[in-house]
Amino acid sequence: MPDLIVEILSPNNAVYDRQVKLVAYAMAGVPEYAIVDPRTRTLDHYRLHSPGRYNGPSTIDEHGSVCFDCLPSITLQVGDLFAGAPDTSL
Repeated sequence: MPDLIVEILSPNNAVYDRQVKLVAYAMAGVPEYAIVDPRTRTLDHYRLHSPGRYNGPSTIDEHGSVCFDCLPSITLQVGDLFAGAPDTSL
């Protein structure tokens, strides 16, 4: 089982990733789930709270950073995920 799953949203799968997959991964016991939203340039980080259930997300914008429990020595600057990408918020 993976320790972390990271999904990149697209307009066609956003609801599926945020609802169906979120529940499925929690039920499977995946400790961390992250959803990257290119439209809002944010990352939602979910941590398993109890069997089958994630805490509400920590939402980090492009100016913030995130550290995953399974990779404690690595800090990811969320803005780096969007470096060179077109600004889709316009």
